[in-house]
Amino acid sequence: MLHNRGHFPLFLQFLLCLLAALLLECAVSFYAVSRGAGNPEEPLSLTSVEIADFTVDSGRYTVSGPEPRFVWTLDRDPGQVVLRFAEPIPDTANIELLYSTGGFLFDRFRVTTRYLAPGTTEAILTFPPGHWRDARISFHDSFTLENVSVRYAVPADSISLPAVKEQANPLRFLLFLLCFLAAFLPSLRKTPADAPGTSSKAPFGHGTPGSAAPVPRMRMVWPDVLRVLAAFFVILLHVAQPPSLVLPVGSKMYMAAAVCCIFGAASTPLFLLISGALLLPVRGESAGTFLKKRLTSVVLPLLLYSLFYTVGTCASVLSPMAQLRHSLSALLTRNIPTAPHFWLVYVIIGLYVLTVPLRVLLRALSEKKEKLLALAILVFLAIRTACWYRNVPPVFPPVLSGFPGIFLMGYLLQRPWMRRWDRVWMAAGPISLVLALFVASTRIDYLNVVGNRSFLSVLLTGGMFILMLRAEPLLGKLPGLCRRLLSGLGKQSYSILLVHYFVLIDLVMRAVMPLGISPLVQIGGTLILCAALSLPVALLCDRTALRALMRPFG
Repeated sequence: MLHNRGHFPLFLQFLLCLLAALLLECAVSFYAVSRGAGNPEEPLSLTSVEIADFTVDSGRYTVSGPEPRFVWTLDRDPGQVVLRFAEPIPDTANIELLYSTGGFLFDRFRVTTRYLAPGTTEAILTFPPGHWRDARISFHDSFTLENVSVRYAVPADSISLPAVKEQANPLRFLLFLLCFLAAFLPSLRKTPADAPGTSSKAPFGHGTPGSAAPVPRMRMVWPDVLRVLAAFFVILLHVAQPPSLVLPVGSKMYMAAAVCCIFGAASTPLFLLISGALLLPVRGESAGTFLKKRLTSVVLPLLLYSLFYTVGTCASVLSPMAQLRHSLSALLTRNIPTAPHFWLVYVIIGLYVLTVPLRVLLRALSEKKEKLLALAILVFLAIRTACWYRNVPPVFPPVLSGFPGIFLMGYLLQRPWMRRWDRVWMAAGPISLVLALFVASTRIDYLNVVGNRSFLSVLLTGGMFILMLRAEPLLGKLPGLCRRLLSGLGKQSYSILLVHYFVLIDLVMRAVMPLGISPLVQIGGTLILCAALSLPVALLCDRTALRALMRPFG
């Protein structure tokens, strides 16, 4: 029978989904009109534009300096800038639109970051709401420009219903509706209790009729704490790294930003240690079941959240089919300039594929061989880190000294024999932080030495891992509400990892933070805003579009 949530009438559920999709489409269309979509374009005379670090020859603009840019003034609130190119853009190119309220005071907190897809002949850059009087376009590529025009913003009280209807997109509305329907309407499949010959106490037809259902095991808390920390750290890295690059090396502000970056860079090994600890122990599931379950839980969210970047941050004007082809091509070729963190997801997918053979290998290892494996991983990581510090390329393959080695270390850290070394790991964590800060105080490229696959980063995250593992008895005594909150945040950590950079560049960095504040306040405020906004965005997407996307896979 149909499972009706709370006995809510099915027809009424459909109407509510229809209304939600309609309201969402109206909101998107209203915003587009407010930004000038549908308004007539007013050409921007290039003779009134300050052009720097470009050489111009018959409309061909060639980069000739470190900061190629167009700068001009505005007499009204702008909505969009439209660029048309006489020749298609040959390769993916980054482009930035900066704006100020006067005095050409451009800042990294007043910027729209976009990219152009290969083959682009027309691009649109959108201003956020505001009284902007100066604008600057930074484009680090050569191109042949046909013309530039501006569409001015429309005040909210001047927006007409016909203008909103003109911007409405039936295909977009249909996608919204399908997402809501698939996410919230009950499944049409029969529940196991309805299947003939099965017992309601034996889910999915397993067990003997009348037997009691197995008692579910209490969920461990320490992995959720580490997942939350890893998601927080990756946001911290992307927030703290830009200001740290412009501060004087060794200054107090620089060292404070370096602490944030060192912990932020620890997010990668922390994610891998958690994955290795939870996935590599042998379980009673086939290889096919494992790969289907894990790759589905990783690949489908990647497909969904990649659209934030390939559609949301691509300024190229493309047809729906061309946009779809570009999105798939950019995802498969790992060529999304506005998603620099996606490389970690590809690493995780590769390690998931290796999990099945690694399980077979680890099952055959004795305790002595496991200890030798752990020692070999740490030695190779230390040698690789020393090579980076001395600017000498490592001469051995990055297997044990790379991401697979850190993945294996996650498994080894939770083995019973490792408990004798817990205090060593917890002491090594703070020591590694001190050494990392010493490296940061002497060189601007310290993250190449102390980040990601660094021996120091693995020691730091290993200490956190052991600390949380040993704290499990205490964490298990937390109130039920706290455990449920940590569990919910832990489950959202992957989605937050995927979407946080879009939230950072497309929401937080677009005229939200006030100007003239200290770097530490910038880092703290941006971090709080990005984390606070990433969670609801991830929750909304997971409960609607992702739930709809995963429904066919059970």
